[in-house]
Amino acid sequence: MAKKSATAPITASQKVPQSRKQESPLGIPSALRYFWDFADLSWKYADLHQAALAARRPLFTREFIAEQVAYIAEVKALPNNDMRTSQSKKSRLSLSGHRQEIMTEVNLLDSGIRLAYEAQAELVPVELRESGITALRSATPRDWPAVSTFLTTASAYLQANGQRLVEAGVIDAKFAADLAAKGSEFNAAKAEFTDKKQSAKEGTATVAQGVRKIKAAISAMQDLGKNVFEFQPELRKLFTADYVLNEVRSKHPAHIVGRTDLGPVEEGMKPKPLANMLVEVLGQAGKSATTDAKGRYRIPIAGGEYQVRYTGEGMSPLTVKVVVRPGMDRRVNVALEPAPLVAPPTPIVERTPALLDNVELSSALKDVLAPPNGQAAQTGVLNGVH
Repeated sequence: MAKKSATAPITASQKVPQSRKQESPLGIPSALRYFWDFADLSWKYADLHQAALAARRPLFTREFIAEQVAYIAEVKALPNNDMRTSQSKKSRLSLSGHRQEIMTEVNLLDSGIRLAYEAQAELVPVELRESGITALRSATPRDWPAVSTFLTTASAYLQANGQRLVEAGVIDAKFAADLAAKGSEFNAAKAEFTDKKQSAKEGTATVAQGVRKIKAAISAMQDLGKNVFEFQPELRKLFTADYVLNEVRSKHPAHIVGRTDLGPVEEGMKPKPLANMLVEVLGQAGKSATTDAKGRYRIPIAGGEYQVRYTGEGMSPLTVKVVVRPGMDRRVNVALEPAPLVAPPTPIVERTPALLDNVELSSALKDVLAPPNGQAAQTGVLNGVH
């Protein structure tokens, strides 16, 4: 990823915090999802009252305000940190795959050298440590320089001893060429990983620097606005960070987020997440979610006070009260306990009535088989029903 920079149009008179750890003059964390809307709305208010601001400080011209808005858009357009992290992570996984292929070749070469060392007298002077294999096998999975060093030493070793190992029948004739090809792939992957890792670092620093400059510009504008409209409360509040922030939050959906774990959680024990738990906001149609494999859930909702119910197979239901502020996520982590075991109902045993003796049975059959007119029934026919 090519390095992308943003040059701030603010003047040198506006102080920019040098340390990332230094608090913003507005006290607004840059990671909040509504920061960009906050910045845009702040400069919108400045544009609406540009004449009054410019009268007190010529810097606040309409062109200056347009530059600030354009700068906000430029910094906002930079790839976000998650994207940069995923790019470097993908590159690292690719590099790990190449390393694993080389480790397979290492094992083959290691076995071959050992076998040749034991079976061939002319290879006795060949020291295993000359190949550099021992150093690689002791390296950590992310010790990329160790792999590159091994590839160099292994190449030199095979150049000197490869033919003898082939003649000894312990490695294939193409082994050296195959290892060299895998080495080239590994070094290319390592260069890509290093570039993306550095790009991610520089990109994050660029965005952080841009956000600090935006905050500094807004802070200067707000200080001036509060002085200009000192005796006009309705206009003065437009240049108050809390007011602008609340305006932005009110236009953003809030969320109830959290995690469900198996409870009770003993001290010092890692919680066990519960998947497939149903989380419902009572009285709010469609406001529900099912927890994922890590027990996490997320429900978008407006600000207010709610009853949230947690249910799941084999678990005792739980209902909690949750207060959500407009535009702000409310985290609720709960521990659900297994439902108490219920003893199965006692089965009802039906008793079979005792059979009648032959005399009573014969008498009952005669009553059943007798026709209504008192005549004897024909053989094989019961009241005309076959």
